[in-house]
Amino acid sequence: MNELIITKAVKKDLPIILDIQRKAFLEVARTFHLKSMPQIEQTLESLTAEFKNHTILKASIVNIIVGSVRAYHDDNTCYISRLIVLPEYRNQGIGKALMNEIENQFKKIVKRYELFTGSRDQRNQYLYNQLGYKSFKTQKLNHGYESQGSIGKGFRSKLCGLIPSALRDNSTCNLQCTLFLKLGSHYNSQFRRASLSESEFHNNEITFVFMEKSTQ
Repeated sequence: MNELIITKAVKKDLPIILDIQRKAFLEVARTFHLKSMPQIEQTLESLTAEFKNHTILKASIVNIIVGSVRAYHDDNTCYISRLIVLPEYRNQGIGKALMNEIENQFKKIVKRYELFTGSRDQRNQYLYNQLGYKSFKTQKLNHGYESQGSIGKGFRSKLCGLIPSALRDNSTCNLQCTLFLKLGSHYNSQFRRASLSESEFHNNEITFVFMEKSTQ
C-alpha cells in the first residue's frame, strides 16, 4: 500500500469527506436492510457546523482522501464518531490508524474515550475491541424514550448525532433532542424520510452499544 498520511481536515475537504461518509454508511444500510441513516442524510451545512467544534481527521493515499474520523471533548471524555473508510480501501489498517491518531489528539486533555456503534455491527465492535474498547452499556432508542429513564448530558449530546440533520442545528440541538425524545416517529415527515428503518423504528429495534477506553 502507498504511504498513508493522516492530517487534520481543512474546510475544503468537507465535501469529499461527506461523500465518503455517505458511501460508507450506504453499505452499512444495505447490510442491515435499513431504509436510511442519519449519517447518509447529513448535509454539508451540518458538517460545516461540526467542523467548528470537532477535530476532524482525514486519511490520504497519494493525495486522495480515503477515510476520516471526528471527535470532540466534554470535561474528561473524548467522544469519537464517524469513523469512515471508502469501501474499496478497507482491510488495510486505515481505520485503526485513524483511531490511533484521533486518540493521540486528545490523550493529554481527557481521561477516557467513548464511542458507540450498532449492536448488530460485529465488524465495528471487533475493531474497537482490538483497540482496547470495552462495552459498558447498551441503549435502545425508540419512540418510547421516557421508559428508558433520564438521559445525561453526554448521552444527550451524542443523541443529537443520531437525529437527521434536517431536524437540527447546533444552536437548537438541545431543543430538538427534547422534541425528538418526546415525539419520536410522529415528529414529522422529514424524520420519516431519514429514519433508520420504518419497521425497526416502530418495533423498538434500534439498539446501540456504548464502548469506552481509558487514556491510561
